[in-house]
Amino acid sequence: MKRLFILLAFVLGFSNLWAQGKNERKCAAPMDDFYFRRAMANFAHQPDDLYRDDDIRLFTASNCLNTAQTRRLAALYANEHHRYDYVLYAADFVIDFPNYIEIAELFRNPIVKQRLLNELGFQPMHQACNIPGYTGRIGGPRFVSDQEFAQVFEAMRAENFDKNKIDIFKAAAGPRLFTAVQIRSMADLFDFDSHRLNFAKAALGNCYDLDNYYLVASAFEYDSNKRDLNRYFAANVSQFVWDGPGWGWHEIPNPNQFPIAGYTGRLGNQLPMSNTEFNMLMTELRKENFDNGKIDIIKVASNNRGFTSAQVLEIAELFDFDSSRYDFAEWAYGKTYDYDNFYTVASVFGYNNYKRDLLELIA
Repeated sequence: MKRLFILLAFVLGFSNLWAQGKNERKCAAPMDDFYFRRAMANFAHQPDDLYRDDDIRLFTASNCLNTAQTRRLAALYANEHHRYDYVLYAADFVIDFPNYIEIAELFRNPIVKQRLLNELGFQPMHQACNIPGYTGRIGGPRFVSDQEFAQVFEAMRAENFDKNKIDIFKAAAGPRLFTAVQIRSMADLFDFDSHRLNFAKAALGNCYDLDNYYLVASAFEYDSNKRDLNRYFAANVSQFVWDGPGWGWHEIPNPNQFPIAGYTGRLGNQLPMSNTEFNMLMTELRKENFDNGKIDIIKVASNNRGFTSAQVLEIAELFDFDSSRYDFAEWAYGKTYDYDNFYTVASVFGYNNYKRDLLELIA
């Protein structure tokens, strides 16, 4: 009966719309809210994302839906990765595409939000830049005044030792931001390249025009230090990107707090546990004798936090049975930070059937 109702909604939708290309659909009338709510109720009762995904996509493609309705459909997805994929798909069919920028608010991670907006073709979320002609990422809403910069600069220049100059900068900067040119000027105050490199790394978190940070590297005498700073920038810059008025620039979650060397794949929506938090969890899990008890502990401890694939693998090794390992891994996939490393978890299984099932799940 539910399928019959959804099919009826598709037929009604087709009678009210025709498309002229991407994001250019015309409707005799938008999707009636009564039929939309009925369809929503049917989708909500389906058991999981994989079961409902085909129906939701067909429904989206066959009806005149606006951004608000599409957002409600996207919220039905339990897995953030599945939700992200659906939001990208639905962009081709929504009738008020200029409003579609609002759908990014479904995702808490600022990096995920920005990547989504980039893929959808919207301008960066932070456009109120105070540097004429600059269109890159920024670290916050404003940078220091010329007077504030001069005070910090003179205090650093008055010091004879490089170590003290770094300490002064850290104490003076706090949450305040400087331009890349200002940071480059301060880097020139150091006597030794090694100290200059330490300062440049420390100052990245206080940079306003982040994508101009390559200018700082010109302060170094040795190419090896330039390369070192560029690598550090690439690995850490994302954690300092400001996400607009809803976030204070020192309040942004730190998506690269636990950098994964060489990883360039997709990122999950929940930050992984720190090493300290993870070690505490592992200690408690080792005290538990039963697999079910371990899963209960994990779900309580992880609440709003995720895992790296390496952490998932380490936890899975604590279970006694492959069936329990698989149940845990299947659940943990939706909370994993480095999605594209999750294949490594398959190595924990003693039986190939579980290994194949997990690999098929993430394929």
